[in-house]
This record gives sequence, structure tokens and C-alpha cells, in this order.
Amino acid sequence: MPTSTKSTTTTVTRTTRARKPRTEPVTTVHPTPTHDDIATRAYELFLGDGARHGRDLEHWLRAELELRERVGVSGS
Repeated sequence: MPTSTKSTTTTVTRTTRARKPRTEPVTTVHPTPTHDDIATRAYELFLGDGARHGRDLEHWLRAELELRERVGVSGS
């Protein structure tokens, strides 16, 4: 005679701890214009001034001032 096998199903419930939300690393963005930003703007000023040579410092300082004012950073 065949023997009867009972099949039982067991459900296992896992309890898990609530995970803390992952926080991304905070990167501080400095709104100070970069050297490249200033150089690009100074070149634009140079071209807008008729590409006249000899005023590179004036263009550089004006570009730096404009970019700092745009982001609200005062010069030190």
C-alpha cells in the first residue's frame, strides 16, 4: 500500500529593520567664477571692444567684476 505523504507549506515572514534613507554626499558649490569663466568673458569683452590689444587687464578685471556681481559674490 502506498503511504500517504502530507505536504505542508510553511510561510516565513521576515521582519526587517527600517533602513535609514541614503543620503548623498553634500557637495558645496562655490559661486565664485572660475579662471575659465573669467577668461571667456574677458575675451568677449576684448572682441566687443574692437579686438584692440593692450587692454587685457582692464578686460580681465571687468569680466571678473561682472561675473562676481552676477552670482552675488563680493570681491575680497
